[in-house]
Amino acid sequence: MKTTPYLLLLIGLLNLLTFSSCSDDDKDISADTNIPITGYWQIAGTSIENGADINGDGAVEGIVVHDDGTVSEWQYTQTSEDPFNLGYKTGTWTVDNNHYMMLLSKGNGKHYTVTVAGNNNEKMYLAYNGKTSVVPFYRIQHLPGDGDSMMEMMAQMKFSGIQMSDLAGYWELTSNDNPNGVGNGIYIDEQGNVSNVIQIYGAYNYNKIDYHSGKVSTPDGYLVFPYSGTDYYLFAISKDILLATANGQKVEKFVRKDIPNEITRIEEVISSKVPEQLIGTWETTHYKILADGKAIIDEDIIPSSYYSTYNKLSFSRNHTVNQYSTYDTDYHNSYYFTVEGNNLLTSSSLNGLVSPGSDYSKKEQIEFISDTEMTLTHDNGGAQTAIYTYHKIQ
Repeated sequence: MKTTPYLLLLIGLLNLLTFSSCSDDDKDISADTNIPITGYWQIAGTSIENGADINGDGAVEGIVVHDDGTVSEWQYTQTSEDPFNLGYKTGTWTVDNNHYMMLLSKGNGKHYTVTVAGNNNEKMYLAYNGKTSVVPFYRIQHLPGDGDSMMEMMAQMKFSGIQMSDLAGYWELTSNDNPNGVGNGIYIDEQGNVSNVIQIYGAYNYNKIDYHSGKVSTPDGYLVFPYSGTDYYLFAISKDILLATANGQKVEKFVRKDIPNEITRIEEVISSKVPEQLIGTWETTHYKILADGKAIIDEDIIPSSYYSTYNKLSFSRNHTVNQYSTYDTDYHNSYYFTVEGNNLLTSSSLNGLVSPGSDYSKKEQIEFISDTEMTLTHDNGGAQTAIYTYHKIQ
C-alpha cells in the first residue's frame, strides 16, 4: 500500500472528471439526500475490465464514503507489485440542506468543496465550482484486489493518540511474498529504545540483535523510529499491525510477533546484578598451565616483565569489562560479560553472550574469589587448562 503525506489522489481524480453537465442519459438523476452515498465508488466503471481506466495509465480510481462522515480516496494498478495507493479518511462529508457536500484534501491542510449533483444509488455525479461532472462514479460492492480486507484492517488502526505502550514489543517487517514476516524487525521497549533484529542463517541460526541502537523520536509531532539505517514515520497502529513510511509514499507493514529469545536473554543479562566482589580492577599475579593434570608452566607474574602473560581486568556494574594486556598503558579492549553460577562469560557483543558462536566469546570458571584474590580457569585446548590468579588493585 502507498500513501503520501498530503494525499493528493482526489486532485488526480477530479482532473479525470470533465466538469460541464450531466449526459442526456442521466437527466433523471438528481441530488437526493434520502439515497445513501456511503460505500465503495469507482470512477467510470464497475470493474477494471469494463473500461474504468479512462486515461490509459493502467490504474482505476475511486473513493470510499464512510459511515462516520469521512472520505477515503484509492487508486489500484492491477499489474503493480504494490497495487494500492490509498488516502485514508482524508476528506469529510455532510448533508447541507438538500445536498450532500464533501470537503476534500488539497494537501498542506487545505481543502476544497464539492457537492453531489446527482445520485441514484448506482451512479454519483460531483459538482465543483458550479459545474457538474460528465464522468460518473459507479457504486461497487467490493474494491479490487484485496481492497476490502485492506479497508477492514485500516478501520482497526489508531492514527492519533498513540502512546509508547502501543509501540512496545517486537514488530517484524512483511513483504508481498512473506505476509507473515520476513524474519527481520525491530524491538521497542516501554522507554522508546529501539533494537534492530536480523535473522542469521549459517552454522549457527540466531537473531542478531543491535541492542538499543536507536530511540523513538517525535519531530514535528510525528512518531519516528529507526529501522535498518532509515528513519520510519509511524502512519498507524493496531494491536497486531504497525504501518510506517520511510519516504512519505510507500507504507510498510510490520506485524507483531513474540519477542525473540535473544532479546529476552539480553535484557536478563543487563538487569542481572554483578557480584559485588567482582567489581573493580584485577591484575595477574600467577599463571599456570596444566596438561593432563600436570603443570607444564607454573610461574609468578611480575607486571613490568611478563608481557605475554600479563593481564588486567576492570569490571563495571554495567556488565562491561576492560582488558589490558600490556603493563602500564591505557590501551585496552572492551567486552561485555555476565556471571552465571561460577561461569564468567565475556564477549565482544551482547549477541555473543546469548548466542555463542555469533561473535567472539570466552568462557572461564571462577574457581575462587574473595575481596582481594581471584582465580580464573579456562580450557586452553589440547587437554590443557590455563589458570590465572589475580589480585585486586583497586
